[in-house]
Amino acid sequence: MKKRLWNALLEGDVSIDAIKTLHTPAMNFKLSPNSYEQGVRFPWVLSVPATVYILEGECTCRSVDAELIVRGSEILDAEPGRYEFEVTGGTKVKLVTVYSLPPRA
Repeated sequence: MKKRLWNALLEGDVSIDAIKTLHTPAMNFKLSPNSYEQGVRFPWVLSVPATVYILEGECTCRSVDAELIVRGSEILDAEPGRYEFEVTGGTKVKLVTVYSLPPRA
């Protein structure tokens, strides 16, 4: 699990449209926008790598050996594994999770 800054990828604000420009062709990726209320906590199990773009708010992602706090305009790269996700800021979090899809036959 690692954290990156949005402005290291593109100038301007993080948005779903901007995220789409990073993941082309679109048929190779699944974009999953979500929002969670403050205080929400749940297990997160990944069978494939994922990239999570935080649009606004703050959350904490925990694995067996690490804990990262990610905020608006930051990116979380997560490998397959078990995590705990918690909205830790004072407001809800809005995010977009991106998964690579397997090649089509």
